Amino acid sequence: MNGEKYILTIRNSDVFKEVNLSDEIVSLKIGTTKDCNVRLKQELFQVSVCITVWLENGEWQFSCNDALFIEKTSTTGSKKAALHHGDILNLHDSVSKQLILNVAFSYDFSDNAVNYDTIVDIRSLNKITIGGSPDAQVRLNSKYV
Repeated sequence: MNGEKYILTIRNSDVFKEVNLSDEIVSLKIGTTKDCNVRLKQELFQVSVCITVWLENGEWQFSCNDALFIEKTSTTGSKKAALHHGDILNLHDSVSKQLILNVAFSYDFSDNAVNYDTIVDIRSLNKITIGGSPDAQVRLNSKYV
């Protein structure tokens, strides 16, 4: 995986939790059950919550217990999903269909010693183009663009 680190952000109106993921982690359980490595308070949920993340063939995987189902842009009603930078998953109660948690998966940009701050003087421009195209004044070259 070449040492890339990720952040899994778990939230709802009562919960905000960031969990760091790196290729040193084989498997990690997050939720309200006793076997979870990262615990959430059971009294904040009407159902038991247990999500598991693990690295498989260089790709992060995500699954949830039977009390929940995953809603993702490309998937609804699933118990398992592959994770990619920028993914947002909604976890719903399997019975009531109520939204339980929102989970975001992103690259941990703060992990590098690289300073990403850049000052671009645009005072003399009427218009600025930012992107990956050759005619952009500010070019973004990344596998994430």
